[in-house]
Amino acid sequence: GVIATGSEAKKLIEVKNVYSVVVHISNVSTTCGCSAATTGKQTLQPGESTHVEVEMNTQTYSGRKDPSLIIKFDSPRFAEVRVPIAVYIRTDIVMSPGKLKFGDIDVGSEGTAVVDIAYAGRSDWNIVDIRFGNKNMKATLSPPQHSAGLVRFKLTMTLNGSAKAGTVRDLVTIVTNDKINPYVPLMVDGRVLSEFSVVPRAIDVGVVAAGKTAMKQIVVKGRTPFTIESVDCEGMADCFKA
Repeated sequence: GVIATGSEAKKLIEVKNVYSVVVHISNVSTTCGCSAATTGKQTLQPGESTHVEVEMNTQTYSGRKDPSLIIKFDSPRFAEVRVPIAVYIRTDIVMSPGKLKFGDIDVGSEGTAVVDIAYAGRSDWNIVDIRFGNKNMKATLSPPQHSAGLVRFKLTMTLNGSAKAGTVRDLVTIVTNDKINPYVPLMVDGRVLSEFSVVPRAIDVGVVAAGKTAMKQIVVKGRTPFTIESVDCEGMADCFKA
């Protein structure tokens, strides 16, 4: 869509293996230097999914760009899938920094993120609304400041202490009085830290031959010193031990 210069713009595209055989992604790329693509898991078992992340370079490039995401496969056969990307990078709006960064916040605590918004163009340009779906966030917009042909705003987003532990990944839409392109997206990023965390959150044992064993490690972290008193796997004591 339409994004501002300097803003961080990422999209996640799901890739799912709908076949009964293993599929392997050999490479992901884009057809333009204005964008970059990365993927996590490359080997997909039947029914498994992964995500390819596409990020636009809004610092160097501007205007309309129409690159394509290229996903290449080399198993069970060679194949190439192209996904079109449509983007318009506005040069009249500049975000600094490129997203609302809450960083790490302890659960129960309040966090804030600030972004400066600068517009060059019409003197009557204005921000009329800030839209977001996260009920734990609140937006505060400063009055417009006019100087040297620019209109400046400071947007402050507050995340209250009711937010649950986990990753905060959201999208704020800035609504302007621009009749042609009124909406400007702004990414939100942060992490609410629980008292304890376990990494990884899910244990992938993988395929184990009959009669063999598999060992996996997890890391348990706490904000203060603690003791693990027991590890229980209800109903599966004959399968696992810790």
